[in-house]
Amino acid sequence: MPSAAEQKPPLRIGVMVNGFSLASWEALILRQIEASAFSELALFVVNDETPPPRSRRDRLRGNRSLIAYKLYKRVDQRVFGAGGTDASAAVDVDAEFAAVPRLSTVPLAPRRFEHRFDAETIAAIRAADLDVLLRFGFNIIRGEILDAARYGVWSFHHGDNRHYRGTPPFFWEMYEGNPVSGTILQRLTDELDGGGVLYRSWSSTHPVSLHRGRDRAFWKSAHFVIRRLRELHEHGWERLEALPEYRETCAYDKPIYRSPTNRQMLRFLIRIGRGIAARRLRRLIAREQWFLAYRRRRDGSPLDGGFLEGFEEITPPADRYYADPFVLGDHLLFEEFRHADGKGVISCLPLPVTAAPEPARVVLQRDHHLSYPFAFAWRGQAYMVPETSAAQTIELFRAERLPDRWVRERVLMTGVDACDTTIFDDGELLWMFTAIAMPGAAPTDELFVFWATAPDAAWTAHPMNPVVSDVRRARPAGRIFRNGADVLRPAQDCAGRYGSAIVLHRIDVLTTTDYRETVLGRMDPDRRNGVIATHTYDAGERYEVIDGLRARRRLRPFSRARS
Repeated sequence: MPSAAEQKPPLRIGVMVNGFSLASWEALILRQIEASAFSELALFVVNDETPPPRSRRDRLRGNRSLIAYKLYKRVDQRVFGAGGTDASAAVDVDAEFAAVPRLSTVPLAPRRFEHRFDAETIAAIRAADLDVLLRFGFNIIRGEILDAARYGVWSFHHGDNRHYRGTPPFFWEMYEGNPVSGTILQRLTDELDGGGVLYRSWSSTHPVSLHRGRDRAFWKSAHFVIRRLRELHEHGWERLEALPEYRETCAYDKPIYRSPTNRQMLRFLIRIGRGIAARRLRRLIAREQWFLAYRRRRDGSPLDGGFLEGFEEITPPADRYYADPFVLGDHLLFEEFRHADGKGVISCLPLPVTAAPEPARVVLQRDHHLSYPFAFAWRGQAYMVPETSAAQTIELFRAERLPDRWVRERVLMTGVDACDTTIFDDGELLWMFTAIAMPGAAPTDELFVFWATAPDAAWTAHPMNPVVSDVRRARPAGRIFRNGADVLRPAQDCAGRYGSAIVLHRIDVLTTTDYRETVLGRMDPDRRNGVIATHTYDAGERYEVIDGLRARRRLRPFSRARS
């Protein structure tokens, strides 16, 4: 028997466009709508106005004032866009969606950059009985059009609207050295950028390339609309209206950003040029190396005390690094990456580690890269879920003999770019937490949750997925554990750089229909001790383990050793 959601008619979606040459990420949204069982494209509202001609003098003046920015974009695209899928690349969708009805209109323009619509156009849109209008074209829209669809006009703002308004998207975050760049999907109102936020997400700001940072954010945001449409169809508008971000107020006290002038671009290019030179010099004289540390487990939160306080460090040989430590009994499992091999394996050391540690034993290796050996016991059996994102899988291994004989029990998921999968047993269900990257997006931004009754059973996706969409706290950073009555989840802060810090959360609600968590604090690396990053923490019955990153000086600074 079909579910209540399946019995509902599909949502009718209209799209406002300036034409049928759309950005690739916008075209993907339309294809998702058409492919779904709960939504359909019902109308294109096409902007038929003729742009006013610009004089030759105005064109020359505009080109001269922005020549540095345009040159930067061209070089940036050539350097960082090679071999990738360009989210901004134009796609002609005219023939692909030829069967969708079209309404051409010339908008009214009572003010510069503002569009309103005559009564005839409004009546025609209302007659289409739309649930949602998506704005992919036109200028700032105001007036009756905002209520012409049942649930309003939805529009993207690439930039956190509380801090960045204007153009170009994501540039000023780079210019000002902001480590995160926001994106929102909002329901528009007459107040500029004051509508209810339907989706808010944060990405890491690329330090050099506007194209690279923008491309990843565009591909990620291409999935926001279909996620919210699914919720709207299954649960009604009340579900979206109850979102915390939808009800928040949005104050803005900064100027509207414009395209950077040649003088601003000169300052920007000098700064990033210095940054590139400094990074290359550091790589010549030093190699960054991940190391491990352990200590006897203490009572209380891992936030108590200073970073590495009471820990014994385990430094790997110079030709490799150790990272992603996990405790299973008195065994320490971790990723061992040998630079000569170019891929990681899962290795093991006994705990406690002796003053003259024995060489690490390789306990699992594959043809592809392995890392993050999440190990756990369930009903007397030891299992491991190492990261196998290089194979686009999530795989479950069972221990035939601890710690060195593991057999693959089952492939839990395929066709997923999933990182740092972590299993939590709440006594009734098993919960899988994993960072999944949408095609073209970064693997650090979004946390997905699944549940099952056994490790090798079918895993069901949580209806709120992704439960976190924030590069500062999405990607798992170790085992979920109990501290008294609290359930704590470590996560990585990957804004600015990979492994900036470990952020500790308290899971407040974890059910098959709801998820909520609260940030408790951070475990920042101790730069006074030369540690520049940390991204995995685990606590077993007897031991706590953590990793860190240091720059290790090369013996021959200007050799061509691989890094």
